[in-house]
Amino acid sequence: MGNSLDRLAGYEDSSPDSTVDCTDSRKRRKTDPTESPPKKITKLDTAKYVYERLFLQGEGSDVTVHAIGHVWHLHKLYLQQCKYFEVLMQGNWKDSKEDVIYLDFPDENVTREGK
Repeated sequence: MGNSLDRLAGYEDSSPDSTVDCTDSRKRRKTDPTESPPKKITKLDTAKYVYERLFLQGEGSDVTVHAIGHVWHLHKLYLQQCKYFEVLMQGNWKDSKEDVIYLDFPDENVTREGK
């Protein structure tokens, strides 16, 4: 019965006792002892990725903060972890719905470096 189904499906075998070769048919790359190993691409861990892409590059930012002579393209989701920004963005303030925030620090000791 199995042979009949094979013939119907087009898998007819010409020899009655042939076996199927199940060896691995993938080609292996020849190794050259003088060839250097391929360089491994390293990915950033999540914290570094978030810091570089979202904070430093401002990718996908939804708010711009102007403060201390610098402009940051940031994300409301992260800013709202701070109570000040949470209240500012969710309250009934004039700036609540704004996408640009201007912060003024009259103290010259407040610097970008945080010293």
